[in-house]
Amino acid sequence: MSRITTEKATIERWDDIQHSLTGGGDGRSCQCMWPMLTNKDWNATNVDERRAMFHDEIAAGPAPGLVAYVDGEAAGWIRIGPRDRQRRIPRTRAIAAATTEPFGDPGVWSVTCFVVRRDHRGKGLNTELLRAAIDYARESGARLIEAYPVDTSEGEHRSNDLFHGTLSTFLAQGFHQGAPLTRGRVLVTLNLRDDAGLHPHPAPTMDGCCANVSPPMNDKPVRVDSWLWAIRIYKTRSAATTACRAGHVRVNGERTKAAQTVRPGDEVRVRISGFDRLLVVRQTLSKRVGAPVAVTAYEDRTPPREPVALVAVRDRGAGRPTKRERREIDRLRGRDSYPTSEDFF
Repeated sequence: MSRITTEKATIERWDDIQHSLTGGGDGRSCQCMWPMLTNKDWNATNVDERRAMFHDEIAAGPAPGLVAYVDGEAAGWIRIGPRDRQRRIPRTRAIAAATTEPFGDPGVWSVTCFVVRRDHRGKGLNTELLRAAIDYARESGARLIEAYPVDTSEGEHRSNDLFHGTLSTFLAQGFHQGAPLTRGRVLVTLNLRDDAGLHPHPAPTMDGCCANVSPPMNDKPVRVDSWLWAIRIYKTRSAATTACRAGHVRVNGERTKAAQTVRPGDEVRVRISGFDRLLVVRQTLSKRVGAPVAVTAYEDRTPPREPVALVAVRDRGAGRPTKRERREIDRLRGRDSYPTSEDFF
């Protein structure tokens, strides 16, 4: 088994840092300067200038990130540091609108970049880097960590687009999912002064969510979009938020906004795929849990659907059905025919 270690990025490790950035992806050209520069400054610099800026940043200290080693070889990188030093963050409108933390607070740190050499991917380096980054932030006096990872549960994503990290990696380390951003990204936070901060490495559940053995249930009001995501009605919180905005969610008979709170006893009606589900809140959840626990948080009062008879109707004068249309009729009647090549287009 490979041995993975992490070290702070000091100038003595400059060659290792460069080695970790040059194994595939955009690390070599970016030099992890993207979070540090405005668009104007980024467009005005080349690779050599960014490398020099990165070198000066590391030489000046404190360490702006960590390096991961696999059996002694530099293999990965993570940028973490005070949010107010990363100039691009407050200029990103989606983040500025989503965060609840004031800019300029030195106690708020941000994780903005992961890089793993291609030959060491799939070994859990991002997880080890994030764990070490949490410890580093706590030791340095940080109050809270923000990050802006990609939710990979929906859609397809190129590996080069995942330098923000993946949502599942952060949730598995105890981060709380916040508001959706753009391009499938979400805001996540970890309060290092909460009781949960004393246990930064919870064991993931079978489905990859970060639910502990004792689910975080309570009777306090929670946002309806957060609750619907937590009980697994929607795959992502952003999907639940979108459903609320589209008018597909009602609380106690009233159309609701995503920020509307629910309490035990509230009736939540959700329209999914053209059908309504009627759920009564039993417990409020602050974090997504596994399916066996999720079903205990609500009472499903959805009435049974009435069977619908399927009748093939054809317009007068349309002529005889084609072979494809006859196959579709057979499927409606439950008499699937043997598939042909036309069925796969």
